[in-house]
Amino acid sequence: NAGLKGEVSDLKYENEQIKAQNAGLQSEVEVLKAQMAAMMAKMGM
Repeated sequence: NAGLKGEVSDLKYENEQIKAQNAGLQSEVEVLKAQMAAMMAKMGM
């Protein structure tokens, strides 16, 4: 059953990687939103 345990820990690891990537994407989106808001403010919208 060692193989199964290994697979489970691999899946957990992959899940953590995906979570980390998602967090990175979310912060990028927040930065883009802030930039858009700043540009609109500059243009007086």
